[in-house]
Amino acid sequence: MTILANQVPEAARRNFLFNHLKMRSLAFESWVFTFAQNFSDQYSGGLWTFYELDNGGIYLAPAEQRTWDVLVATNGFTGKLSSDAFGVMVSLFALNFIVCETPTDDLIDKYYLLRDFACEHPENVAIMGAID
Repeated sequence: MTILANQVPEAARRNFLFNHLKMRSLAFESWVFTFAQNFSDQYSGGLWTFYELDNGGIYLAPAEQRTWDVLVATNGFTGKLSSDAFGVMVSLFALNFIVCETPTDDLIDKYYLLRDFACEHPENVAIMGAID
């Protein structure tokens, strides 16, 4: 079955990350923004959209619909990603980083739930190349 992403309504955003990530919610959000800045010179802040997957996963993506030039120096990936794919990619990096700091089953599950979605994403080859 296809995993569906649902945009989180503005009214539900306040507690959304905490409900999914508990005490790591602020760290996740901070790492998403940090990785966005590290991987694209075009990123300089802005609004983000929150998504909840019907498999229980989550991710954030820039609200601005555009193509992002991406360079992941640690693995040599260069490419272009849509805002949605860019958000999936940086959310995977953020979750991975947090799992390395706090390897709990619930955080590990969040990573793999999002990775499952990434594998079905129309830009899956680029996302997987960036996180490899």
